[in-house]
Amino acid sequence: MAKLFDNMDDMSAKRRNVLKTVFLLFALIAVVFGSLVYYRAEESALEAAEENAVVGVHIKGAVKISGYYEVPYGTRIKDLGEVAGGFAENVDLESVNLAAYVNDGEEVYFPYKGSAESGAKNLNEVTYEELIEISGIGETTANKIISYREETGGFKSVYELKDLLGDSKYETFRETFYVE
Repeated sequence: MAKLFDNMDDMSAKRRNVLKTVFLLFALIAVVFGSLVYYRAEESALEAAEENAVVGVHIKGAVKISGYYEVPYGTRIKDLGEVAGGFAENVDLESVNLAAYVNDGEEVYFPYKGSAESGAKNLNEVTYEELIEISGIGETTANKIISYREETGGFKSVYELKDLLGDSKYETFRETFYVE
């Protein structure tokens, strides 16, 4: 009979070990599952915050209403023209990465066609040497531009070239220059 009780003690120890192993497995599964649920909930909260977030942007240049705007997180540069009342007729969209996302605190400048950002030269700063390097502008035209600038205190608009050089040359060079 003692042998029978010895066997039961062994059986109870084995059973206890199996129960301990099963309990540890369940505890491990619960921890893993709980972590996944927590991670997904945190991720969902971040996504919701991003969806509702706004970023501040200063829109300037060739738009109808320059200024500070708050736009939804994830807005692209191409959408800012609409936010600022539309683009000016002579906006140079080729000089801007329209696919980029707007970042908080960013200043976005839409250049005008013929502005420095598009490779044009400032009529009030261009030198005689730079002028004669431009195809179609010789010494006479360069001298006219420099003299006019000195006599008037500077150009107020590229349109002044029309009176100075005539319609034909104005049309040729109106996007070659800008005035600041």
